[in-house]
Amino acid sequence: MQKNFQYQQQRQYPSYLRQDLKKINQIRANNSGINFKNIPLNNNTIDIIVHHLGVVINQATGNLEYFNHLIPIDTFVISLDNYQATPYGTTPNIIQQTISGQILGTTLQLAYNVQCIDNNYGPNCDLKCTPASINNLHAACISVITGMHHSCKYASNSIKIFDCTPCPYGLTINQTKCNTPNITPIIHVS
Repeated sequence: MQKNFQYQQQRQYPSYLRQDLKKINQIRANNSGINFKNIPLNNNTIDIIVHHLGVVINQATGNLEYFNHLIPIDTFVISLDNYQATPYGTTPNIIQQTISGQILGTTLQLAYNVQCIDNNYGPNCDLKCTPASINNLHAACISVITGMHHSCKYASNSIKIFDCTPCPYGLTINQTKCNTPNITPIIHVS
């Protein structure tokens, strides 16, 4: 008696898994590592989720449970509360960390940097700056997150800014100082 076995050459995954597999294959193709660019501003954490794509074996019975199954293995969280962004146009400051997973407690060693790009400046990389109208060592900046103006100073190389002061009432005409509020008292005569 001969049995016919059909082997499915190409497995059809649900659409949500096909999208994840495309992303995984794109990451595999990049041998230089994962490169996160243009992440929205002012993130608090980076979440890393590690998945396994393959067979799943039942620990108790040793039986094959799934074939080509995508399951989460561990998750890692990198806090960005106390980072110092490297200014645009300078060599990035590499941060090396070893972190523990939140599901299985596995260990992940990684190296990363936080750097302002696209001519953004400031600790949150949210300031767009131009030289002040009368003094090139002063910078007139505006936050792309809040819209608030800032009065800053350029370092001598015009790459890094420092000494930034938020200006809730905007900048003076020469763009080197903050406007002060008009607090003239109003006197009512009856």
